[in-house]
Amino acid sequence: MAGLGPNLLAFTVAIAVTALELLTTKYPRTAAFVCHTVWFYVYIVIYGAIAAIALALLPVLGAHIQSDGINLMNPWIAAAAVGISVKSLLHIRIFNVSTGPGKDLPVGLETIVLLFDTRTR
Repeated sequence: MAGLGPNLLAFTVAIAVTALELLTTKYPRTAAFVCHTVWFYVYIVIYGAIAAIALALLPVLGAHIQSDGINLMNPWIAAAAVGISVKSLLHIRIFNVSTGPGKDLPVGLETIVLLFDTRTR
């Protein structure tokens, strides 16, 4: 990789994607309130850190990851791709377990995300 720049780009893109998705879907009318809570920033920084770590691990996993549509050999394109995709990867759920009427518990990677997600509500 080309130094710290691509990792910083992956971190920034992941933070932006996570923040925008959270503010526009879960809190469309209360963005001013959410932006003043520390848990909002903890939540988005965790996603950014995961993206930077995933990008750092990409050369190790490069032999196992194949991309036909994008050039992951370019560190800047790989950084943007990792930053954009980290949120969707962490929200993979295998199935839901019903815990009551209208309440479901996701089973999969989203189970871990749910622990942080309830802090921001």
